[in-house]
Amino acid sequence: MSTPGRAGAGGRAVWLGWIVLAVGIGWALTSTANPAPHSGGDNAGYVALADALLDGEGYVEPWDPARPPHTKYPPVFAVALAAAMALGASTWAGLKGVPLLFGLAAAAATWAWVHGRRGPVWATAVALLTGWSAAFLYHAHILLSDIPFLALTVGALAAAEGGRRVLAGVDPEAAPGRDSPRETDGPA
Repeated sequence: MSTPGRAGAGGRAVWLGWIVLAVGIGWALTSTANPAPHSGGDNAGYVALADALLDGEGYVEPWDPARPPHTKYPPVFAVALAAAMALGASTWAGLKGVPLLFGLAAAAATWAWVHGRRGPVWATAVALLTGWSAAFLYHAHILLSDIPFLALTVGALAAAEGGRRVLAGVDPEAAPGRDSPRETDGPA
């Protein structure tokens, strides 16, 4: 059972954490944005794969006249780019919105994962440190699958951790960092 007022204070801490995270990560991502294409070739490869998907060719290598199936990159990022292109993204700056959105998702997933273990203050701090790291900011601005991979991996960890805690009967509203059995009102 929670004490009166505790849920309200915890709820305010969660909302404050989300606001600080959104402002902090939003500031970092926008202040480091670079609309120019990355000098590596992988970004062009992803765009070509997305274009082939949009043209109905499937997940093939459009730069090869034989159009063999593509086997180097997993298709998730190319599918996300194809969706952005279908919605009207046609410039490098527009396409770079995809890894930026995955970057926001990675920060949110980091927050969710840490929140389940340590509470909103630690969750906000760890998510901000992750989102402000040089590697994160660099990769969030180029068309590579690093940030989508981070978002999906940490999101899966957060989901698995949340599921484990629920199955173990751990109260997610318990004191941060401590696993305690749920209190019950008696036999169900």
